Amino acid sequence: MEYVLYAVLVWFGAGFAVVCIYEFLARRFPSLRPDPEESRQRLAAQQEAKAIKKTAATTSKKKKRGPIGGSHAAEIMMFGEDPVTRRAARKVRDKFF
Repeated sequence: MEYVLYAVLVWFGAGFAVVCIYEFLARRFPSLRPDPEESRQRLAAQQEAKAIKKTAATTSKKKKRGPIGGSHAAEIMMFGEDPVTRRAARKVRDKFF
């Protein structure tokens, strides 16, 4: 059980060391820091792309997938119990209507 505690402490220590090294390098070499204006532009471009993707998804035509007539029972009365005929009728409906 002690080994688990030691492993957790080692992971926390390694994480702390990585953060300290990053902070040291960021202060030592300021050119490595991202430009705030560039970050804002990148964020704005990502949000715009997300908005365009969302509007494209909502404006696209939805496929009609359900049974003709609103229920399977009505569809069976119209086209019989043959599933191939019913699927063919749905395919024609989806393609032309």
